[in-house]
Amino acid sequence: MYKRYGEYAELSGILHKYIKLKDKTLVIGCGSSRLSEDLYDLGYRNLVNIDISDVVIKQMKTRNEANRPDLIYEQMDVFKMLYDDGQYSVVLDKGTLDALLPDDSESSTQQIVGMFEEIDRVLKLGGRYVCISLAQKHVVDNALQFFVERGWMTRIHCLPKDKSANEADFPLPVFTFIFTKFKKIPGASPILEFTMGEDGKVGRYNSAAELTQIIEETQNYNLLKRNIHKRLQSDEQIQLDLQPPGSMSPRFTLTVVDRARIKQRENKFAIFIVPQGREVEWLFSSNAGRIQLSETAGFKRLVVVCLHRGQSYGSLKDIQDELSEKVLELAPSDLESNVKVPFLSAGEDIGERKVRYEGESEINGKFLVEEVKPGDGAIYRRLIFLSEENLVQSEVKLKQTSHRAAAGGKKGKKKKKPVRSSDNGELIIDESSLSIDYHAGFVLALAMVEDILTKIDDDLRILLIGLGGGTLPTCLHKHFKKVRIDVVELDSAMLKVATEWFGLKTDERLKVYTDDGIRFIEEKAASQASEEDKYDMIMFDVDNKEKSAGRSCPPEAFVKPEFLVKVKSILQSTGFLALNLACHNQEMKGQILANIQDCFGVVASLKSDENVNQHVYATRKRTDEEKGKQPWKSNWRNNAVDLSKIAAKNNKQQGTSDLDLSEYMKDLQII
Repeated sequence: MYKRYGEYAELSGILHKYIKLKDKTLVIGCGSSRLSEDLYDLGYRNLVNIDISDVVIKQMKTRNEANRPDLIYEQMDVFKMLYDDGQYSVVLDKGTLDALLPDDSESSTQQIVGMFEEIDRVLKLGGRYVCISLAQKHVVDNALQFFVERGWMTRIHCLPKDKSANEADFPLPVFTFIFTKFKKIPGASPILEFTMGEDGKVGRYNSAAELTQIIEETQNYNLLKRNIHKRLQSDEQIQLDLQPPGSMSPRFTLTVVDRARIKQRENKFAIFIVPQGREVEWLFSSNAGRIQLSETAGFKRLVVVCLHRGQSYGSLKDIQDELSEKVLELAPSDLESNVKVPFLSAGEDIGERKVRYEGESEINGKFLVEEVKPGDGAIYRRLIFLSEENLVQSEVKLKQTSHRAAAGGKKGKKKKKPVRSSDNGELIIDESSLSIDYHAGFVLALAMVEDILTKIDDDLRILLIGLGGGTLPTCLHKHFKKVRIDVVELDSAMLKVATEWFGLKTDERLKVYTDDGIRFIEEKAASQASEEDKYDMIMFDVDNKEKSAGRSCPPEAFVKPEFLVKVKSILQSTGFLALNLACHNQEMKGQILANIQDCFGVVASLKSDENVNQHVYATRKRTDEEKGKQPWKSNWRNNAVDLSKIAAKNNKQQGTSDLDLSEYMKDLQII
């Protein structure tokens, strides 16, 4: 059993750090371990060993009486020690606590308190209880509860594994607890520290719960490391977070990607560092994307490293130096020891990230507005909900103003006030880039409206449920000058963010209502509006807060049959419903599409190959049997080309428009 706790060569550094030659040291539950003999041979002469077994004590005395005459062994019960109060400077325990506390039963817990009280009694003030343990949770909980409550300082070392040892035999790490006896000061915060190895950077924690969590995460990491090291290939992508000492916030997220099919001469192992701001891209945030990245890089195993918000990073070289030792622990077992592992990245820049605004709402929880420079020269402003921190809710591109524009332009002209520029006052929203792919999927729905080319310049009415950062209604408002848009947003905090940070401007054509989308539609349906007061297009851009349901968006209430009937009732006869459907559960997804099909009749979809999002379009007008499906799609394609031209014309002040709807039409399928 003692071998699980390490041999003297593995423990010597930590023991010499906390046990001095002159310290009077009591070794409890010594058994037949050679630990005291090794310490004695190095000059430790003030050692007393105790064990409950009289047989063991006699054996150890016989074994050492000739060569170690001053090494003391005494038969004694650790729960009823016969020593004076404060007699020892150190109590040394190698596995005894673990053996005497096999479970978290009430009897075991009560018994171990007796041992702790005896250790407290025989140690002098400033003395240390050095406990070598496997740190099972119930052991950690009981030890911390007792010693922290008494005001003792706690420091825990996770000892490195002997590289020659076979981790397959016992992969769990060994910990050394150093409990230092202090006089309790009422109201003082406990000193709780954790470090890797003998002389690693020490992290300080706020509570015993945090310290316990760090221990559990370290144990899980070692198990994970063993499993990753041994496996040759797997479809499963294992992900783990690395935290800096003293912090509960991740600094790096590592994803281990193994490929089942590789070329014979491909390289085995590499690290890919994702620049800040690019972790949200499909290539780095999805399993399929990371597989593609691994195939492109040409490595059997690729560890993809993402950098976190709230952390400070230097250069790529700094990150490489920081991660080198840790990521090498994730190398495949057949990697030669002398091979230099390459660090890869998308360019020479790790990117920049700056949080511009932080907020919290009852509906969406904590959120932030950040500006990122992913390393490609562009600057983006993003709205992020921290409940889904790798999902961009809204995004705008920023551009640098000229010095003349920043100074106010020509004499006599008013300076245009930028929307929440950065500290230097020279960054403004680039309105020519508002049409990102996700929005184009919604804008594409306009091409399906009958007589759209006439309506777009007359009185097209759109209802949008869900505002976010407001970039979708701003995009529609900018590209189509006569469209009237009603937006309904449940979270009033989003209206403030959209206005102050993403350039949303309301007017007679663009109105925002702070209301529940379900209630808004139900009230509209109940009012039995005339045909001219109905909408040409209704869009659902709302997410589902209950992610465990297997559906990210929309919420269940929006796709129930009885509600879809009400939606259809406030659409014009040739109107369309457009919604973003993100559903991992295929059975649930099929039922949602069936509900929409039953209610409307004509359903089309546009699915991105890069993610689970699928834009779904439905109209109440049904096709004639003789027309078939293809003429519908052909008409929509022609409309898409014309709408793109209208958008470019309306956006001519910027000289260009990146809204090309015809590119998306080829992926549209009628269900």
